[in-house]
Amino acid sequence: MNLKDKETPRPKNPYTNANVVSRLIFWWTRQLFKRGLQGPFTEEELYQHRKTLDSERLTTQLSALWEAEQQRSNPSLLRILYQAFGCMFLVPSFVHSILQACCRCATPLLLGGLVSYFSKKAETTISKPAAFAYAAGLVACLLLATLIFHIYVFYVNQVGGKARLGLSGLIYRKCLQLSKSSTNDGLQARAINILSNDLGRFEHVSSFVPYLWTGPIEALLAVWLMYQQIGIAAIIGKVYIVSSYFTLLTESMLVFWPMAITFSSETLVSVQRCKEFLMAEQGNPTVENKLNPVEQQQHPLLNNTKLTIRYREYNPAASKKCIMLKQVSAAWLEGVDLPCSPVIRSCSALMEEHTLTAVIGTVGAGKSSLLQLLLGELAITEGEAVVHGKISYAAQEPWIFEGSIRDNIVFVEDYNEQRYQMVIKVCALAKDLQLLPAADRTIVGERGVSLSGGQKARVNLARAVYRQADIYLLDDPLSAVDTQVGKHIFEKCIREFLGNKICILVTHQLQYLTAAEHLLLMSGGQIVAEGSYQQLNSSKQFEFLNQAQQQHATSGSPAASRSSSVESLEQQSVEPEEAVLEAKQEQQLTGAVKRNVYATYFKSLQSTFLLGLLLALFICARIMLTGVDYFLSRWVIWEEQIAFVSNINEAYTTSSNTTATLEADFGHRQKLMLYYVVILAATSIIYAMRSFGFVAMCLRISLHLHDRFLKGIMSTSMFFFNTNSSGRILNRCAKDIRSLDSELPKILYDSVDFIVNLSGVLIIVIIVNPWLVFPAGLLIGALIGMRALYVSTSRSMKRLEAISRSPVYSLTNQTFQGLVTVRAMQAQNALEHKFHGYQNANTSAWFLLISSGRAFALWTSILCVSYMAAVIFSFLLLPNDFSSGDVGMAILHAITLTGMCQWGIRQTAELENQMISVERVVEYTDLPAEFTLDSSKQLKLQSAWPDQGRINFINFNLRYAPQYPLVLRNLNFSIQPREKFGIVGRTGAGKSSIIQAIFRLACNEGLILIDGVDIANIALHDLRSRISIIPQDPVLFSGTLRYNLDPMAECSDEEMWNALDDVELRAFVTTLTDGLDCRMYDGGGNFSVGQRQLVCLARAILRNNRILILDEATANVDPETDMLIQKTIRRKFDNCTVLTIAHRLHTVMDSNRVLLMEAGEALELGHPYELLQKSDSHLRHLVDNSDAATAQALHQAAEDSYNKIDHS
Repeated sequence: MNLKDKETPRPKNPYTNANVVSRLIFWWTRQLFKRGLQGPFTEEELYQHRKTLDSERLTTQLSALWEAEQQRSNPSLLRILYQAFGCMFLVPSFVHSILQACCRCATPLLLGGLVSYFSKKAETTISKPAAFAYAAGLVACLLLATLIFHIYVFYVNQVGGKARLGLSGLIYRKCLQLSKSSTNDGLQARAINILSNDLGRFEHVSSFVPYLWTGPIEALLAVWLMYQQIGIAAIIGKVYIVSSYFTLLTESMLVFWPMAITFSSETLVSVQRCKEFLMAEQGNPTVENKLNPVEQQQHPLLNNTKLTIRYREYNPAASKKCIMLKQVSAAWLEGVDLPCSPVIRSCSALMEEHTLTAVIGTVGAGKSSLLQLLLGELAITEGEAVVHGKISYAAQEPWIFEGSIRDNIVFVEDYNEQRYQMVIKVCALAKDLQLLPAADRTIVGERGVSLSGGQKARVNLARAVYRQADIYLLDDPLSAVDTQVGKHIFEKCIREFLGNKICILVTHQLQYLTAAEHLLLMSGGQIVAEGSYQQLNSSKQFEFLNQAQQQHATSGSPAASRSSSVESLEQQSVEPEEAVLEAKQEQQLTGAVKRNVYATYFKSLQSTFLLGLLLALFICARIMLTGVDYFLSRWVIWEEQIAFVSNINEAYTTSSNTTATLEADFGHRQKLMLYYVVILAATSIIYAMRSFGFVAMCLRISLHLHDRFLKGIMSTSMFFFNTNSSGRILNRCAKDIRSLDSELPKILYDSVDFIVNLSGVLIIVIIVNPWLVFPAGLLIGALIGMRALYVSTSRSMKRLEAISRSPVYSLTNQTFQGLVTVRAMQAQNALEHKFHGYQNANTSAWFLLISSGRAFALWTSILCVSYMAAVIFSFLLLPNDFSSGDVGMAILHAITLTGMCQWGIRQTAELENQMISVERVVEYTDLPAEFTLDSSKQLKLQSAWPDQGRINFINFNLRYAPQYPLVLRNLNFSIQPREKFGIVGRTGAGKSSIIQAIFRLACNEGLILIDGVDIANIALHDLRSRISIIPQDPVLFSGTLRYNLDPMAECSDEEMWNALDDVELRAFVTTLTDGLDCRMYDGGGNFSVGQRQLVCLARAILRNNRILILDEATANVDPETDMLIQKTIRRKFDNCTVLTIAHRLHTVMDSNRVLLMEAGEALELGHPYELLQKSDSHLRHLVDNSDAATAQALHQAAEDSYNKIDHS
């Protein structure tokens, strides 16, 4: 997501310069098909999108209408869609409906006249020229209907595409305006679901909506014309005319009309979902919003919505820069406009220019909420907030998007080389960039997966510092870095580089408080004290600050920031350009969809019998339908013979004999009618069985593939998620799975039905007129050739269209992740422009896909009409004596062939396109799974394992993927039962890699034994469920607190309350409305970071495993909470083996032993005190690099711990 990248230059769209005739018959697509024969398309070869399909233009149009519509008491999204696209859709639709109805209703009349010509010569009144005229009229009607239909569908598909693009832009714009609490309310998933599923229906429904009125109109015309025909005395031709109108009635009312109703109802549901999303969090209109025009312009969040901030004055252009709070109380909004309990209560403060203000307090005190208040994210319920000056913001949880490091730092600002290099220097990133394969051009994955925690924090800080602003809000940026780096950042960045700005620093690093001009001490959402450090420290009331000097000597101890979560950057061997390209491109498969994809699809049914039964039903249905037509033709011939015989008998027989003959004929006719009804009923039953069985089959296949897809995603290695963006995964989860559920079954049904029906039609036509074998062969050959030409192009376009959707979902997902940062940096317009760019790129592929599809459909239709013309005129030109029944049946089947071939051939081609969705899903079902053993080889563990907690590394190596270099080398050490074991090292040293090795998250080489058992022989679930971990970034899930504490529902309420009591969260949870059943947003967003960490600790207590791993678990908490966690760990996990990855050296100085890692190798191992006694010790070197007070405190802590050990 490079916001400064120029859009890819694309060749001009040939549609733009095509003349009217070329556009109408799609002649302009010939170069597209020619190129498709040469191989797959690349994204660079896509043409420019049409200006009428520009995403930004359509969004602006709908946005203006929606703003006006919101002034109504009951806004309607359908109304604005009608205002925007009503005329351009309805007028052509009515014209098309009229012309189509005329053509469809005229066709049976012309057919009846032509069939009448072939009746007995004595009875016919149709001359040969008139028969030719009927034939020419019949062909002309079919040709005109074909041209009108395809031109119309191509047009309305674009209208539907306009609605989709405009609404997509509105949805994304709304995403940028949602409050932070709203994003935690499941709206992120709803937004992606709307973009991927609901809005896609507009393209399809546009073709079927006209049948809402066309179907009933055609049905009424058909009934009236049938009534007129029944009254005609002549019998020849009447049967086929009535039969044709009956077919027309059936298609109109039983096929197209229900489809129109289904698509329309689904689209109405989608429109309602879009409206609900767009109306989310509209706020309380009864509360006054005190906003000035400058704020409206500079803060797009406040535009077009009544939510946002009350009593907040934000003026970035004010001459005097300051922040002033006057008795401010603020809360998050719950629901539409209901505020939750205040998180900020009666706060008053004044922060002026050239002032560094430090905000301190315990976990949950409201420090981050205070910054959210200043940013305008919290709704003010009382008081007034004045913010004069341009804001920049660094979030507590670093937001790193997929792109280069330079992109992440510069973001939406203009690039200034001098300022950029200065920011790199003051944020201590220079050395890190030297280790990266392409320096600051290195592409980092989504959420910064290729960076360590400290690197992510510094890149996040650099983004805020690079922005030229007046007010800098820094939310605990020093927690993820070691003391040396932290001191450098504080002195060079915060004190010097930002020295002439208003800087508000939320921090738990109390050693820096003495350098701050202004302190705010918070507790329970209130500012309980403010002033200088000396003023607050002299007051005995605030004992919280008395720990400052102690923490300066202990928590301020040096340690390296945590290692890379993906790979040791020093060991990367990828060339810079390759690294960039690999991170950006999604793999595009080439060539035809492989047979094994089709085989996998049908094998997912898991029932060969059901598959064979359905195929038999298809064949049986075709045979019975052909039998109906054959019976009808014999009936017509019989009626013709009866009429001829009746005329002769009238001249030579008496009236009594004539009456007897008529009665006999009437009785026979009644039997024929009964037979006809029975055959039709039986055929209908077979068709119903076939249809319901096919739907059940496709549903079963879709469910099985979805389960396999989910299993493939869940069981693959972490390396996959580190190298694939969320958009690629969401694209397959949403759009491709939807294709399997709804689009593919219809197309597969049509394709199978077409193949079976085509065989039956050709057989009938050839039996009636053997001369038609030659044109039939030509027709089939031409259709197969055209299909091959089309598929070679559309298949590549379909893949490009699918791939080009992924960035849209990735951008939406990443926007939600960093929504507060985006708004604080005023990046809404830049991100929206990027969104429109992705949409337009997708539109380029989509437009060529529908154009090629419609061109193929039109040309195959013209080919089929030509074949039908050959069939019709062959009966007039060949000297054979044809019966009217055979002629009628052959022409009816030829007309059926016209529609069937253009639709069926296109559907078989579209089937391959839709199978690309299966291909993409199957690609993820076949992901390489984490290494697992056959169940027969897996060890059956005892329920108490591990009962000791001994861990042995023997000749152990680790790499993140088989083709990647080693990141851990030749590790040989043991961790004893109940031992408190510390691991320290610099960035990329391999600390976190040891954890990944224990959990088998990468490729292990060598042995890791836990209580003497090789973990390679243990089922992954058994292994991971027996080890507890408290990560640096606390992992919580949407749901209840109870679910997060005890996902497997194995603990009682009393045990959970006791665990909360152990981490001192019980008092806080009791204040929540539902206690243990209180709702937790995705990621625990309604809890502070420190509280989330304590919830993870309580969960580990409940798991009661013998091995506990702490991955810098106290990096984001204040010293008091740090002490609480350390105390709780010593008390609750005294009988457990504890592995601690150190961020602050004081956390490992009381460990039994410390392992120091460097470049994936173990440098030294021993008790901290013993290592500090060695002059060449690397640990001692780290300690000695700190100031004297800190070094002395660390030496003393190590010595105290050593003296507690019984050395006897």
